Amino acid sequence: MSQQKVDRYKEEKANRQQIIKKAKRRLRIEVIALVAVLALLVGWFSFAVVQQVRSNAEKKVVSTEISTAAIEGYMSDLSAQVNGTEEE
Repeated sequence: MSQQKVDRYKEEKANRQQIIKKAKRRLRIEVIALVAVLALLVGWFSFAVVQQVRSNAEKKVVSTEISTAAIEGYMSDLSAQVNGTEEE
């Protein structure tokens, strides 16, 4: 190995504990940040769902009745024409 590689290896070996500590610290910070972001997303989603459920619960149910008498009359006229029983 060249002298530069040997010097670089020795320096890395001397600072290995500090490098490992920095890497572990950075990993912890990244995990904590990820957990915080996920917690915020879950909280926001839960809040949105609760608000949607509450707003749907407050709406009044409206029922509408439809008279089908006109359709029934039209259908009976059509069947009468097909059967040839219509009086002209």
